Amino acid sequence: QVRPIQQGAFWHLTYLSNYVAVTHPEWMGPASHFWTLAVEEQFYFIWPFILLFVPQRYLTRTIVGTIALAVLFRAFVLFVLSKSIDTAGLFTLATLDSLGGGALLALFHYDERLRPRLPRLMKLFLISGLLIMTLTTGFYVFKHGFRLLHTLLCLGVSLLFVVLIEKTARGFTGKAKTVMENPAVLYVGKISYGLYVYHNFMLAIVLYFLLKWTAVPDYRLVAILSTVATFAVAIVSWHLLERPIAQLKNRFTFSARKPHLAPESDAALPS
Repeated sequence: QVRPIQQGAFWHLTYLSNYVAVTHPEWMGPASHFWTLAVEEQFYFIWPFILLFVPQRYLTRTIVGTIALAVLFRAFVLFVLSKSIDTAGLFTLATLDSLGGGALLALFHYDERLRPRLPRLMKLFLISGLLIMTLTTGFYVFKHGFRLLHTLLCLGVSLLFVVLIEKTARGFTGKAKTVMENPAVLYVGKISYGLYVYHNFMLAIVLYFLLKWTAVPDYRLVAILSTVATFAVAIVSWHLLERPIAQLKNRFTFSARKPHLAPESDAALPS
């Protein structure tokens, strides 16, 4: 398991894992999930320039365009180029519906002129997401239209998660509030990044040792040991590595500036 990571080390360290995952998937090994971190960092690198150079009145249209571009890119790769699902889904362009949905939520949340239209936008996202998920579920159940399924699935999931994130930001009430604000749940949220980063490595380590004892490890034992190991490493990582690094920001001071307001005349805005 070490050799694949060494072969792909340059790509992982430069946050280009999503590209090597398509061209040399055998180099990924336990780091196969790093492609998502690569996409995230690539977005963080490019998106500020879009915000800086796109005129304010075109910003909403630009974000909506990125969402549409992701769907068109996946359709082009699957239907025109007839490439694999990985090729259609791992490149940064293919994920812009998820990233663009979050960007649109942020824009409507922070811009005072757009904020009153946020409930209507969330309703549109919810209805559209449910319709897409119903359609793609039908494709899956009846084993038909798999290329269309993988063209639309990420969009449907993204729309629903944007609605969930917006609801979470506003806060839950009743029993949902009790569950979501439970100290154990909040702590899992704190260490969630570590849980994600380390889980594949812990699974590989557990399998490595179990395979020394038996040719076919019990999957239940594998699940239990790898889960415990993942939580243990994530907890240590949070307290000894992630939290100290995060606290470094307290040494710097920032002056908050009021965001520029978008003009009301943007024709792309929901009415």
